[in-house]
Amino acid sequence: MNKKIKLGLVFILIIIIISIFTNSVDAIGISPGRKTLDFEPGLKTSVDYTIFNDEAKDMKVLIYVEGELNNSIALHDNLIEFKASETSKTLKYDINLPLEFKEPGTHEAKIIAREIPISAAHEGTYVGASAAVVTQLYVLVPYPGKYAE
Repeated sequence: MNKKIKLGLVFILIIIIISIFTNSVDAIGISPGRKTLDFEPGLKTSVDYTIFNDEAKDMKVLIYVEGELNNSIALHDNLIEFKASETSKTLKYDINLPLEFKEPGTHEAKIIAREIPISAAHEGTYVGASAAVVTQLYVLVPYPGKYAE
């Protein structure tokens, strides 16, 4: 084979691989990607976020919190169910910040929405792959005195 044919085949193969992977990413979405708050001692507030059903299918979504601030966040919903006709759901979580942080800087929590099979919501164990999306919460604790970024 000459070089032009080989390059053409490689180019077609790359396009096929890209199209396969870009079509499989649209299962679940979340917005906003990040919420940033300036630290206020004892701050109590609520934050809205939206989960999207991009494939318009029946699914269940498990929602949980990870990270340093996980004890400061209370989810209103831990498990939600989408019907194929529902494109999105707006949810809420409450923030209850402590009176102080020992370390200045950025403190983070991740609110994770993970798609689970409908059968796994009723049974105890699930082994397999699932899509998950994350919205982050950043709390910015100021440094004492002057500092450089």
